[in-house]
This record gives sequence, C-alpha cells and structure tokens, in this order.
Amino acid sequence: MGADPSQRLVPDGLWELVARLLPSFNSRPQGGGAAPCDERAVFTAVVYVLTSGCAWRHLPETFGVSLATAHRRFTAWTRAGLWRRLHRAVLDELGARGELDWASAIVDPASVRAKGGTLTEPNPVDRGKKGSKLHVLSEAQGIPLAVAVSGANTHDSMALKPLIRGIPAVRSRRGPRRRRPVKLRADKAYFSAEHLTWLRERGLVPRIARPGIESSERLSRHRWKIERSIAWLFGFRRLTVRYERKGSHFLAFLGLAAALTCYKKLANSPRETSSKSEAVLEPLRGMSHDAAMSVQHPQDIGQGHVVARYVSNERRYLKLLGGGFLRLGEAERAAFIAALRADALQVSPEEIGALLGYEWRSRLTAAWLVGVARRIEWRERVGELLLASELTYAGQGYCFALAQFGGKNDAEILVSYLDRYLPHLECRYDQGLALGALLRLDSRLGTSHAERFVVRDGLWERWVDALPHTRGTADAWADASRSRIDAWCNLWDA
Repeated sequence: MGADPSQRLVPDGLWELVARLLPSFNSRPQGGGAAPCDERAVFTAVVYVLTSGCAWRHLPETFGVSLATAHRRFTAWTRAGLWRRLHRAVLDELGARGELDWASAIVDPASVRAKGGTLTEPNPVDRGKKGSKLHVLSEAQGIPLAVAVSGANTHDSMALKPLIRGIPAVRSRRGPRRRRPVKLRADKAYFSAEHLTWLRERGLVPRIARPGIESSERLSRHRWKIERSIAWLFGFRRLTVRYERKGSHFLAFLGLAAALTCYKKLANSPRETSSKSEAVLEPLRGMSHDAAMSVQHPQDIGQGHVVARYVSNERRYLKLLGGGFLRLGEAERAAFIAALRADALQVSPEEIGALLGYEWRSRLTAAWLVGVARRIEWRERVGELLLASELTYAGQGYCFALAQFGGKNDAEILVSYLDRYLPHLECRYDQGLALGALLRLDSRLGTSHAERFVVRDGLWERWVDALPHTRGTADAWADASRSRIDAWCNLWDA
C-alpha cells in the first residue's frame, strides 16, 4: 500500500521545525467541545491539498482527518501566521549552514487564473479573465526569500518595495542576522528613477534592465534562476489555478510552498545528509519538483536560442500541454502539426540535451520532439526523467515519447514507474498517462505488462479509489488514458 503519507509528505526533519511553531490547542474552560486531533495528521493533510491540488472535500480518508477539521485548522494557522514563521525557520537553518547566497536577489512575477475572491482582477494577458499575480523574490541561487500575491493587473513594479521589506532577518553561519543582498536583479518592468534611488539609499546595487538599452538575453543569464523557482512553486498544483476565495488563504498556500521548497534544499545540504541520511532524503525525492536533478540554463552551454526557437515560439508548450493542439481549428491544427514535425526532424542532439536539462516547459517540448521523430537514442534520458522527477506537466511528454518509441525497453520503463508511484496513494502525478502508454505498448507488442496493475483490487484500482471523487472509475480512467495516448500517437503514424 506504500509508505505512510505523513512520512512521505512531512518527513521527521520537517515536522521538528513545524511542531515548535504550531499555536497551542486551548480547551474550553467549561469542558466539552472538540477533542484535540493529531496535529501532524492535519498538517500532512494540508500539505497534500497543496501538493495534489485536490479540493478540500476530496481529502482522502487515509489521513484520519475530516475535511472540516483540516480546513478549520488551516484557517486558524493562517491567522496565526504559521506559514510565514515556518518559511523563516527553514531559511534560518539554511543561513546557519551557509546555504544562502546573498550576492544578489532576483525578483519576478507569474500570473494564475482565479475563480474569484479578493486579490483578483482582470488579467490583461488572459483576455480580461479574473486572475491573481504571484510575486517571488529569491536569493542568487533561486531559493525564495519573500513571496506576495496581488490582483492580475497590478503592475510588477508595485511589488518591489514590499518584497524587499519582506525579506526576513536570517541567521548567518557567523555574525549577525542578515536580510540585505548585495545586488537586486530585475527586468525592465521594475525600472524607474524612484526605484533606483530607493534601492541605493538602502545599500542595494540595482541591476535592473533599462528599457531600450539592455537586451533580454543578457538578463536571462540570471533571470532563469527565478523562473526555475517559480516553476518549482507551480509544482505544487494548488497554485496553478486559484480556487481560494480569500486572498489570505491563497497567500498561505504560496508561503507553505516556499517553505517546502526551501526545506528540500535544506534536506540536500551536506550537514543534513550526514546526520539524517536517507531517512529524510528519500521521502523528499517523491515530492513535487525534481530538486535532486540538475537544472541548467541553455545559455550556459551555448544553446541560448533553443527556448525561443522551440518552446515559447507561438506558445508551443501551451498547445502541447494536455494535447491542447487537438482542440485547435482544422487549419491551425494542421499548421501546428507540420511545424512540430519539421522541428522534430531537424533539432540537433545538443539542442535536445539543452531543453531536457532546463525547466518543465522545455522538457515537455523536448519530449514531444523526440517522440514525434521517434529518436530512440533519447530513451534512457527520458526514462531517467520520468522515474526520478514529478515535475508538474513534463511527465505527460515522457509518457508520449515512450509510447512512440514502442519497444520492450519502453514498456519496462513504464512498468518501473508504475511500480514506484502507484503504491503511493497520496501522489497524483502521471500514473494515468503512464498506464495508458503501457496499455498501448501491450497491444502493439502482444505483451501483458499492464495486466497485473489493472486486475480487480490491484495497484491501479487502489490508487484510483483513494480519492472519493474518483472512486469506482478505475476501468473508465484506464480506458480514457489509453484513448488519450492513442489520439496523441496516431497523428504521427500517418
């Protein structure tokens, strides 16, 4: 049935930090009322909602916490400022070990669609639909130091001063606490004479791109780190679309995501490895981003053009996401398929390697390129990424590529993936598409690898039934996943 969710989602090292920050439970003087519940179980349930993106009402019963208790305690902890204090506590540990690089700070925003509520405004880049904007400030390596939320049409520059002021005073390896980086790096949206003066008055060296002077390519040598940080945060699926009516609740989830992102860095620091060893590190490898995997900007290896050329050109990655290009009009879909096929045939191995070494958009696109052209020499790399990473969205590209390669080795990779992640009932990654790809390969190869997963009361059914809203849909989900993979792959057989 898999590891205990409380150990996987909330390792002992993290719980040690959380436990001492939780507000105490006060029973009623007259007696009666609700009995105190297991706080670790409640905290684990909150982390699960953040990680999986599920609605509160779909919280699995395996946590032993009712949805009312989990949401009520989440609200109470939010009012008590727990998430901000937890983020600072993890930063203190990182600072004490010398893991923070104060040479510079980097700031950047990202927009998300919102269903409504406070801190939402019409999004000017999403046809005026309601949205919110996440503002993130990190240190030089991309570790988030401060986060904020605003309406989607708030100008980026309006968040600069609050973010700088919001950097906590963090412990240092030696000497007093520190909260001031040497430089501040930002794009042209943050440029103004007022900001330059304000930063210099506080002893910060501004490195803000000047409109019409600096090119975006020079800035991207540093900016990719904050973009990677935002990708890490979006790996927590509750942040990809805002469902919270209260802006304070969405900010709470963002603060918790920042704290967990920092803790993954802490768990991989040398001191943690020597003292806690694999007991802490192994659960973290199953969380929502692949911190253990190397990430390198393509520009650092002489391939700075590949993102604009293959990924962001006409927002290709968005059309690949979930096979969205299939919903385009006939003429637009035909043009998209022709362009993708042409790029798949001409992209160089160096360019593919650069894309697979970067963030999720690049990895998703690269997986489709190698899958369309059936470049089986990338099988091992794609398999490694699928097995080692749960980075949001990229896994669907890996499943497509392996289905396209169509060999016995590809089926074995998918079997290994399902064996690894189906037992973890709390993890909602790419298990469905992996099973769909395996069913397709079984049909083509005449094998029966998927049979042991889909038998009655097998790993697949138990994984599907772990959530109330999917209970009893194992067969339908498997068929839908197979149909989805078939629809993606059949386009390239013609």
